[in-house]
Amino acid sequence: MPEFSWRQRVSWRLQAAIVPSLGSSQESFFETLEQFLTAAPLWLDVGCGRELVPRWLHPRRFARVSESVARAKTIVGLDFDFASLKDNQLACRIRGDAGALPFAEGCFDLVTANMVVEHLEAPVAWLREVGRVLKPGGVFVFHTPNILSPAIAVCALAPDWIKERVVRLVEGRKEQDVFPTRYRLNTPARIRNYARRAGFAVEQLRTVCTSPFTQFLGPLVIPELIMIRLIMTPPLAFARPDIVAVLKKL
Repeated sequence: MPEFSWRQRVSWRLQAAIVPSLGSSQESFFETLEQFLTAAPLWLDVGCGRELVPRWLHPRRFARVSESVARAKTIVGLDFDFASLKDNQLACRIRGDAGALPFAEGCFDLVTANMVVEHLEAPVAWLREVGRVLKPGGVFVFHTPNILSPAIAVCALAPDWIKERVVRLVEGRKEQDVFPTRYRLNTPARIRNYARRAGFAVEQLRTVCTSPFTQFLGPLVIPELIMIRLIMTPPLAFARPDIVAVLKKL
């Protein structure tokens, strides 16, 4: 497990005091995913990157998420970046294009995409490709930024070099793991529209909060924590920075 700085530990204590129920949106994603792991599914993770479960999660949460993931019968990780696949610890890894999945029809019970769909050029065509490899009644679970969030909208306008440095500081990801974003499937309305056109039913769709971007700044995290507490109220749900969605193949 990674070592955490004193600033990170101070941020955790402040978070526990100001927004005690707050966790990472990654936790929301995996908690949603858990309900589909009880039947030991055949699972495809698209854009698997260097790791399936982020190691920067709080150690106790990392252990819990890892335990739930272990319930899957088989996990296939697909990514186009060979260097990322080499680092990934999944037993079954395939280098391939997410836009033309190298699998026969109806192979999987479950497909996931964790912080991937914001990079799509053609959302409807891609969703149809996901539906092609799913079995009838299979589900697609994904986690992505919400472009209606003011924080995400501002980040979307930032130059790529700034995004790369922020992601490296916040998530510990390497700069070469940060890819251009399109945000074409990144509002609840767009997800509902494109899902219908691609032959999916929207089973679950919610905006969620996440750990503060400034958590590596120690006490300077306080203003962001106060803002997060505000957007956790129901009237401001539209402004939460992330979306977790479950689509079911019709």
